[in-house]
Amino acid sequence: DTHKQFVLLAAKHGMPVMYVTEDTTRAKPETLKQLYSTAISFGAKRICLADTVGHATPEGAMALVKFVLDEIVKPSGEDDVKVDWHGHNDRGFAVINAIAALEAGAARVHGCAIGIGERVGNAAIDQIMVNLKLNHLAICKLHLHPSAVSHYRNLDWTEHLVPRITCGRVFTPPFMTPIPTYRTGHSSRLHQWPDKNFVDI
Repeated sequence: DTHKQFVLLAAKHGMPVMYVTEDTTRAKPETLKQLYSTAISFGAKRICLADTVGHATPEGAMALVKFVLDEIVKPSGEDDVKVDWHGHNDRGFAVINAIAALEAGAARVHGCAIGIGERVGNAAIDQIMVNLKLNHLAICKLHLHPSAVSHYRNLDWTEHLVPRITCGRVFTPPFMTPIPTYRTGHSSRLHQWPDKNFVDI
């Protein structure tokens, strides 16, 4: 009953509530139904599916999002409830899982610059953005504060931002997608054509 009290208290005071479950991808469907349905009934407007140990495959991520939307959110009758996806990269699927979740109907996915996170990391938000742009996916919009737009234009912000926010403990690897210096570093210059697609994300 503790989670009911917390959700109800926050909703009662007008606070936006996102209900997050740990290790969602390995939970039993009936458990998720009970937890999420209760949270929604007590005022949660956003629920977060967490692949806490990077267990999911793209097919699994898509199936889970569809299950939650079709079997929990829609039957609740609350049209304004949204679904988030939070993934980790233990199996190397964090980015593609995030894209699969969006394709299945998730309203938002979580990520970090170059995938920095516990163990082997979270989804790399820069690579998610690149792939959404290159695939011309009209499944989401990038909601950026106006002051941040210039930093996201060419995605080279990670090269300078990551060392700064990690106090010099982490540097952006030269082979990472967003770094323009290395994307154009092929001796024959034949592998530079994709570069035009990275502009103005």
